[in-house]
Amino acid sequence: MSKPPSPIVDQQDALSLYMNDMLTSSLEVLISDEPAIQHTLDQPNKVVITQDASKDWRQSPFQALLFEVQGLKLALPLHQLNGIFSYPETKLPKLPGKPAWYLGLYQHQEYRAQVVDTAHIIMPGGFNHAHIPPKYIILIDNHNWGLSCNTILEVITLSPDDVKWRKQLGSRSWLAGTALKQMCSILNVTMLSKQLAQTP
Repeated sequence: MSKPPSPIVDQQDALSLYMNDMLTSSLEVLISDEPAIQHTLDQPNKVVITQDASKDWRQSPFQALLFEVQGLKLALPLHQLNGIFSYPETKLPKLPGKPAWYLGLYQHQEYRAQVVDTAHIIMPGGFNHAHIPPKYIILIDNHNWGLSCNTILEVITLSPDDVKWRKQLGSRSWLAGTALKQMCSILNVTMLSKQLAQTP
């Protein structure tokens, strides 16, 4: 039996370099018109209005869901979460002509979310991860997209001062900022969705 390929670099070293690179980027607040909704983790389909959608959520404390993708910790603003579901045991149906990071369609009620390999989107060419099979699908962008993930961690509350906000979009348009204490990237769901929609 052949041995699995060895990683190009040590995973922890790669993640450390990746986070250091993001922290040295120039960051500031980005504005979004996203509606403000919150989903409880124990009742993922329950939606509760928690703040005025006309206000910028980055100007006041906000809750975020921490999750892991191939060992990398990410944060998703809770009001932009549409649901968390177990990854199905059967293969997801795929549309023809889609790129390698496209995993297939996930049907939930009347919605059909396009599920993506989050690690491939967030860390393209970053390191040769062993590709841990996903356990969950996180739905975003009004159920249009599903982010594959390996571990759901916890919900935290962040204040604007806890975050180094991004100043320019640059090559990582999906990055809203970096939570300094947790050393994790905060997703810009609006820009991530646009990036996914524009990729052939």
